[in-house]
Amino acid sequence: MYIKNVNFYYRQILSKFKNSYLVEDLSRIIIGIDCDYLDANDLSFSQLKLKYELLAQKSICDHAGLFGIFSWNFISLLEKIPIFSSRNYDFPLFLFANAKAYLIYEKEHNTFLKFGDLKYFDYLRDDFNVFKKEKNYDFEILNCLKEENKDFLKMCEKAKEYLINGDIFQVVLSKQLCIKHQIDAFDYYEQLRTLNPSIYMFYFPSKYGVVLGSSPEFLLKIKDKEIFLAPIAGTRSLDNDCDINVLEKELLNDEKELSEHKMLVDLARNDASKFGINTRVENLFSIIKNKFIMHIVSEVYATMKENVSIFDVIEAVFPAGTLSGAPKIRALEIIRELEMCDRGIYGGAIGFLNFKKDVVLAILIRSAFFTKDRAYISSGAGIVLQSDSKKEYEEICAKRRALLLAFKNLKKENDDTFN
Repeated sequence: MYIKNVNFYYRQILSKFKNSYLVEDLSRIIIGIDCDYLDANDLSFSQLKLKYELLAQKSICDHAGLFGIFSWNFISLLEKIPIFSSRNYDFPLFLFANAKAYLIYEKEHNTFLKFGDLKYFDYLRDDFNVFKKEKNYDFEILNCLKEENKDFLKMCEKAKEYLINGDIFQVVLSKQLCIKHQIDAFDYYEQLRTLNPSIYMFYFPSKYGVVLGSSPEFLLKIKDKEIFLAPIAGTRSLDNDCDINVLEKELLNDEKELSEHKMLVDLARNDASKFGINTRVENLFSIIKNKFIMHIVSEVYATMKENVSIFDVIEAVFPAGTLSGAPKIRALEIIRELEMCDRGIYGGAIGFLNFKKDVVLAILIRSAFFTKDRAYISSGAGIVLQSDSKKEYEEICAKRRALLLAFKNLKKENDDTFN
């Protein structure tokens, strides 16, 4: 009988089996233990599909599947979009983990479920001591933010030339921060989870580094052959002294935001229709919000056609229109030209390819990539002809605010404890 919170046990698991991940949605938390990795540097996408089918035949429970990432550069397998030869950090086109055991916490029933050999659980203790000791939580943003702002405004002006010429209707431009640190990545994840709880949270260690985050947006869900997409577009930053009702009304009456959102809903509907039928839009222009930001979101549904695989649908919807633009392929080409920095994991997808042929993939936003002494954080904004470039940069800053505040809070808590 486990009586502590899930993170308490995950720390014990991680200390014994370093290749173990944690993922949380609204209904459960899943820990995948002692994973084997399927790495794009070792096998092709076709081989990944074959491996998935073979592993599905040996599934140990209904929750089992491949958990992992399609990075932004997965695009290069789908379209003729070149990859940057140099990048701030290395990460493969895809990386998935196949767990040998699972510890699952069901929130509704407050129960733990175990699947796998006893050796993966018999060492777990409720009296495991996690000693608080002084740590170095200093951090430094290595980018010059004034230069970043200036460069982003230039990118926007160039993008508007393409908009005027009719190449595109919208493009999502992003910037990447590099942060020097000595912070324990799981300490940071716990802080981010407290600050910015969301519909999909994850901690995924690998030989490349740790991918962690708190994503508010699904790229794709498939359940019993039902396709679900939920594009987010339209944003307002929230402050402590703001009137949320006024901001919500303002956002839902902003013609620029609404037209941009409609365009991306249409793009999502078109993507879903490639391998789906009976496509429909529900809950158009709904509002979701957290402590820092509010968004407009809509829901797109379709039913998978016969003889279509989950991988067909993934290829059809990747990357999300809300992280690329419209038309998608031309927007991808312009992103490659203007950003001049490899996106890495940002804008890709993370989640489960369940062995029952269900899928949950969240978009890699509000996320960070941690190495031993560096962390990388990206955020973006959709640019249309009516965009105010300065406001779009403010939106980028708002979207990464929780991620930066997590660094600051860790340092403050440590200083308060030991000073």
